[in-house]
Amino acid sequence: MKRQNENQNDYSIRIELNQTIDAPVQEVFPLACPVMEYKWIPDWKCELIHCPNGHAELGVIFREIFSAPILADSIAQKTTWTAAMKKGGKAKINLMLSILALMLKHYCEKGEMIKTYEIMKLASQVEELTTKDRIRSLLNKFMRMVIQDEDRKKFERDIPIMKVKST
Repeated sequence: MKRQNENQNDYSIRIELNQTIDAPVQEVFPLACPVMEYKWIPDWKCELIHCPNGHAELGVIFREIFSAPILADSIAQKTTWTAAMKKGGKAKINLMLSILALMLKHYCEKGEMIKTYEIMKLASQVEELTTKDRIRSLLNKFMRMVIQDEDRKKFERDIPIMKVKST
Protein backbone atom coordinates (compact mmCIF):
# COMPACT_ATOMS: atom_id res chain seq x y z
CA MET A 1 0.00 0.00 0.00
CA LYS A 2 1.18 3.48 -0.72
CA ARG A 3 0.43 6.22 1.76
CA GLN A 4 -1.47 8.99 0.00
CA ASN A 5 -1.52 11.73 2.64
CA GLU A 6 0.64 11.77 5.77
CA ASN A 7 -2.01 13.68 7.78
CA GLN A 8 -4.85 11.25 7.10
CA ASN A 9 -5.40 7.51 7.18
CA ASP A 10 -6.22 7.44 3.46
CA TYR A 11 -4.41 4.88 1.37
CA SER A 12 -4.11 4.56 -2.37
CA ILE A 13 -4.00 1.10 -3.92
CA ARG A 14 -3.62 0.51 -7.64
CA ILE A 15 -5.23 -2.66 -8.97
CA GLU A 16 -5.41 -3.64 -12.61
CA LEU A 17 -7.63 -6.49 -13.71
CA ASN A 18 -8.04 -7.57 -17.30
CA GLN A 19 -11.12 -9.53 -18.30
CA THR A 20 -12.17 -10.48 -21.81
CA ILE A 21 -15.92 -10.34 -22.36
CA ASP A 22 -17.36 -11.70 -25.57
CA ALA A 23 -19.74 -8.80 -26.22
CA PRO A 24 -19.55 -5.47 -28.08
CA VAL A 25 -17.90 -2.70 -26.04
CA GLN A 26 -20.91 -0.39 -26.60
CA GLU A 27 -23.09 -2.96 -24.80
CA VAL A 28 -20.66 -3.63 -21.93
CA PHE A 29 -19.62 -0.14 -20.77
CA PRO A 30 -23.16 1.17 -20.07
CA LEU A 31 -23.57 -1.73 -17.63
CA ALA A 32 -20.84 -0.25 -15.37
CA CYS A 33 -23.32 2.12 -13.78
CA PRO A 34 -25.11 1.84 -10.43
CA VAL A 35 -28.51 1.86 -12.17
CA MET A 36 -27.67 -0.75 -14.81
CA GLU A 37 -26.01 -2.98 -12.20
CA TYR A 38 -29.54 -4.03 -11.23
CA LYS A 39 -29.43 -6.13 -14.41
CA TRP A 40 -26.37 -8.20 -13.62
CA ILE A 41 -25.41 -8.09 -9.91
CA PRO A 42 -27.50 -10.49 -7.80
CA ASP A 43 -29.27 -8.70 -4.94
CA TRP A 44 -27.74 -5.36 -6.01
CA LYS A 45 -29.04 -2.38 -4.07
CA CYS A 46 -27.64 1.09 -3.89
CA GLU A 47 -28.43 4.57 -2.70
CA LEU A 48 -28.07 7.05 -5.54
CA ILE A 49 -26.90 10.41 -4.30
CA HIS A 50 -26.06 12.17 -7.55
CA CYS A 51 -27.03 10.61 -10.88
CA PRO A 52 -28.51 13.39 -13.05
CA ASN A 53 -29.03 11.35 -16.21
CA GLY A 54 -29.58 7.85 -14.86
CA HIS A 55 -26.34 6.41 -16.24
CA ALA A 56 -22.61 6.34 -15.55
CA GLU A 57 -21.07 9.75 -16.08
CA LEU A 58 -18.61 12.10 -14.44
CA GLY A 59 -19.76 13.06 -10.97
CA VAL A 60 -22.12 10.15 -10.26
CA ILE A 61 -22.16 9.39 -6.54
CA PHE A 62 -23.77 6.36 -4.89
CA ARG A 63 -23.49 4.26 -1.77
CA GLU A 64 -23.77 0.50 -1.54
CA ILE A 65 -23.25 -2.33 0.94
CA PHE A 66 -22.49 -5.13 -1.53
CA SER A 67 -18.74 -4.73 -0.95
CA ALA A 68 -19.00 -4.28 2.84
CA PRO A 69 -18.05 -7.82 3.96
CA ILE A 70 -14.94 -7.89 1.79
CA LEU A 71 -13.71 -4.30 1.72
CA ALA A 72 -14.98 -2.83 5.01
CA ASP A 73 -15.00 -5.83 7.37
CA SER A 74 -18.69 -5.12 7.99
CA ILE A 75 -22.06 -6.64 7.13
CA ALA A 76 -23.75 -3.37 6.20
CA GLN A 77 -21.33 -0.44 6.06
CA LYS A 78 -22.24 1.79 3.14
CA THR A 79 -19.32 2.67 0.91
CA THR A 80 -18.79 4.93 -2.05
CA TRP A 81 -16.12 2.63 -3.43
CA THR A 82 -13.62 3.93 -0.94
CA ALA A 83 -13.29 1.83 2.17
CA ALA A 84 -10.86 1.59 5.13
CA MET A 85 -9.55 -1.95 5.00
CA LYS A 86 -7.85 -3.41 8.03
CA LYS A 87 -5.72 -6.07 6.31
CA GLY A 88 -5.30 -7.80 2.98
CA GLY A 89 -6.51 -4.69 1.14
CA LYS A 90 -4.96 -5.40 -2.24
CA ALA A 91 -6.13 -9.03 -2.31
CA LYS A 92 -9.63 -8.04 -1.17
CA ILE A 93 -9.99 -5.33 -3.82
CA ASN A 94 -8.73 -7.79 -6.42
CA LEU A 95 -11.38 -10.29 -5.23
CA MET A 96 -14.16 -7.67 -5.48
CA LEU A 97 -13.05 -6.71 -9.00
CA SER A 98 -12.79 -10.39 -9.98
CA ILE A 99 -16.31 -11.04 -8.70
CA LEU A 100 -17.69 -7.99 -10.54
CA ALA A 101 -15.84 -8.99 -13.72
CA LEU A 102 -17.21 -12.54 -13.46
CA MET A 103 -20.78 -11.25 -13.00
CA LEU A 104 -20.50 -8.77 -15.86
CA LYS A 105 -18.91 -11.34 -18.20
CA HIS A 106 -21.64 -13.87 -17.41
CA TYR A 107 -24.42 -11.32 -18.00
CA CYS A 108 -22.93 -10.01 -21.26
CA GLU A 109 -22.19 -13.43 -22.71
CA LYS A 110 -25.24 -15.37 -21.45
CA GLY A 111 -27.84 -12.60 -21.12
CA GLU A 112 -28.74 -13.51 -17.53
CA MET A 113 -27.62 -12.83 -13.99
CA ILE A 114 -25.04 -15.24 -12.59
CA LYS A 115 -26.10 -17.70 -9.90
CA THR A 116 -24.91 -16.84 -6.39
CA TYR A 117 -23.26 -20.25 -5.90
CA GLU A 118 -20.87 -19.50 -8.80
CA ILE A 119 -19.74 -16.33 -7.03
CA MET A 120 -19.31 -18.24 -3.78
CA LYS A 121 -17.09 -20.80 -5.56
CA LEU A 122 -14.73 -17.99 -6.60
CA ALA A 123 -14.68 -16.42 -3.13
CA SER A 124 -14.02 -19.78 -1.45
CA GLN A 125 -10.68 -20.02 -3.27
CA VAL A 126 -9.29 -16.82 -1.75
CA GLU A 127 -6.97 -17.48 1.18
CA GLU A 128 -7.08 -13.86 2.43
CA LEU A 129 -10.76 -14.21 3.41
CA THR A 130 -11.03 -15.10 7.07
CA THR A 131 -13.86 -17.00 8.73
CA LYS A 132 -15.13 -13.61 9.96
CA ASP A 133 -15.09 -12.30 6.35
CA ARG A 134 -17.15 -15.29 5.22
CA ILE A 135 -19.67 -14.87 8.05
CA ARG A 136 -19.96 -11.14 7.30
CA SER A 137 -20.64 -12.04 3.65
CA LEU A 138 -23.53 -14.29 4.65
CA LEU A 139 -24.96 -11.64 6.98
CA ASN A 140 -24.50 -9.02 4.24
CA LYS A 141 -26.64 -11.12 1.89
CA PHE A 142 -29.39 -11.05 4.52
CA MET A 143 -28.99 -7.26 4.93
CA ARG A 144 -29.33 -6.77 1.16
CA MET A 145 -32.54 -8.81 1.22
CA VAL A 146 -34.19 -6.63 3.88
CA ILE A 147 -33.05 -3.18 2.71
CA GLN A 148 -35.72 -1.33 0.74
CA ASP A 149 -34.56 0.06 -2.61
CA GLU A 150 -37.00 2.40 -4.34
CA ASP A 151 -34.61 2.88 -7.27
CA ARG A 152 -34.64 -0.87 -7.98
CA LYS A 153 -38.44 -0.78 -8.04
CA LYS A 154 -38.32 2.10 -10.54
CA PHE A 155 -35.75 0.24 -12.64
CA GLU A 156 -37.90 -2.89 -12.72
CA ARG A 157 -40.89 -0.80 -13.87
CA ASP A 158 -38.74 0.91 -16.52
CA ILE A 159 -39.10 4.32 -14.84
CA PRO A 160 -36.11 6.67 -15.38
CA ILE A 161 -33.90 7.06 -12.30
CA MET A 162 -32.22 10.41 -11.84
CA LYS A 163 -30.98 12.09 -8.69
CA VAL A 164 -29.20 15.39 -8.21
CA LYS A 165 -27.47 16.06 -4.92
CA SER A 166 -28.71 19.12 -3.11
CA THR A 167 -26.19 21.82 -2.29
